[in-house]
Amino acid sequence: MSDRQHTEAPRKVTTAFLILQTEQGEWEATPDLDMPLQPSRPASVSDMKHGAAEVVSDIEASKIAAMAAQLTIQQQMQMAASIRNRAEEQAIRSKLVMP
Repeated sequence: MSDRQHTEAPRKVTTAFLILQTEQGEWEATPDLDMPLQPSRPASVSDMKHGAAEVVSDIEASKIAAMAAQLTIQQQMQMAASIRNRAEEQAIRSKLVMP
């Protein structure tokens, strides 16, 4: 940290989070502002731009995956209801009582 960061009063903000690049090149976002970090170099404007874009892309991909999973669950429930209805109709036709 620079001397400036140590001497200034904390800045009041609505919310805050960190975007960081791991040594493996992956971008991550974390709300943990107390996470001990040891950067190997200062962040450039390009780092900030690409890091933010990668994090937003990952969030969007997660949202799409969650929506796809929800759709799959809904389709499975509809299929199960359809199968159950057909079984009940078949039982009625054969004059069997379903439990």
